[in-house]
Amino acid sequence: MGQITETVFGLTKIVLIPNASVLTLPTADVTLIAGRAGTVWLPQFVSLALFPYVADYTNIDGAATLTVRLGAAANVTLTNAFTPATVLAGAANARLIQQSAVGLVSDDFTFLTGTALSLHATNAAAGNFTGGNAGNVLRCTVFYSELHLA
Repeated sequence: MGQITETVFGLTKIVLIPNASVLTLPTADVTLIAGRAGTVWLPQFVSLALFPYVADYTNIDGAATLTVRLGAAANVTLTNAFTPATVLAGAANARLIQQSAVGLVSDDFTFLTGTALSLHATNAAAGNFTGGNAGNVLRCTVFYSELHLA
């Protein structure tokens, strides 16, 4: 496996992440695009918006991170890092949209094939986020292509 047989460009997926899943992001990734055998996802652009918004999240460590993962490791880089404190508890204009171009760290498609694309957070030793509101929804939009391998 490893030879590209087809490429599909210009795909978009919107994932609505409910409050309960936002709270547990530091301990449980949210799958944006499920893995599929023989396929590699090539994310190109990601945006996050906390909308609708009811209440800020709390217990956000100053060193917390929010990123995208392809597979179990950090195989993706973001041009502009998402800051959880800004996305989840920042000023209204910052909560409404955070966006970043995406790049791959690894080009070993045999390693990346069949892996899921997910949203991942760290919160240092602080554990899960707190606060928020059941009415909050974190909207993640992923623009991507897919490679089919044989």
